Amino acid sequence: MSRLDKAYEMLEEKEDFGTVRNTLEDAFRQIRTCERAVYCENPIVNSVLVLKKRLAEGKNITAGRARARIRSCTAWG
Repeated sequence: MSRLDKAYEMLEEKEDFGTVRNTLEDAFRQIRTCERAVYCENPIVNSVLVLKKRLAEGKNITAGRARARIRSCTAWG
């Protein structure tokens, strides 16, 4: 669950607004410190690429390993 989802859930459960504010401030602080990578001009496609890169890094998949996996899955290698 993301921090924003957690804040929304806290509001629905009528949690203390100070706690909700802290959760949102943490989320915005994380957004402000994120890498601003630009892979293409289309902002939607770029967002998807940034997200996919972050997910791959979280699974310790590097570009070299990703290419090797793709080659192993294709008939023309």
